[in-house]
Amino acid sequence: MNESNSQNLNRKSKRLNMPLYGRVDERTQQIVNQGDAFMGRFTIFAILIAVMVRGLPHNLAFINDNWDLMSIVIIGSFISTFYQIKYKVLFNENRIKSIWYIAGLIGISSILSIIVVSQFPK
Repeated sequence: MNESNSQNLNRKSKRLNMPLYGRVDERTQQIVNQGDAFMGRFTIFAILIAVMVRGLPHNLAFINDNWDLMSIVIIGSFISTFYQIKYKVLFNENRIKSIWYIAGLIGISSILSIIVVSQFPK
């Protein structure tokens, strides 16, 4: 193996070992943990309310098909993601650009989930 190939392998291995947030320092770790803590608190209380509502007599398709639980997970992940964007941990670029990027991912995910759900009727 020649010297240029070994340098390319070293660069690749450094890129593959780089974490999602770049270099992780104490501030980054604290903000990520705090965003996840907010998500966890929201999820716990939302599931508590969902269990209470499911115990009541009702005939709502939204709750019977478990979409309420899926929305809890999605909203919880938004909370964590937006908290990290706010403190410039996830995206160090412009906040508006970051929010449009997340909104695009949400739109694509929503379209794909609608297609998948419509392919498998009850």
